[in-house]
Amino acid sequence: MGELIMLESKLKRKLAEDLFNSGAKITEATLRKCLWRLEPMKFIEIVREEKEFKLFITTIGIQAIQIKLA
Repeated sequence: MGELIMLESKLKRKLAEDLFNSGAKITEATLRKCLWRLEPMKFIEIVREEKEFKLFITTIGIQAIQIKLA
């Protein structure tokens, strides 16, 4: 059987606010590009059913975002 992957759910706006408030040197465009690249690799899933996009992020996806911020 496959490895169990933990998912974390966040609103896209909330993720951006958390990153900007943490003092990370990342622009909104860089965040958007990072999320756009992680989605086809199945590290994140973007649910576009509501007005606010909801992100389901795997632990590997969180690590990838943190590497991008470094």
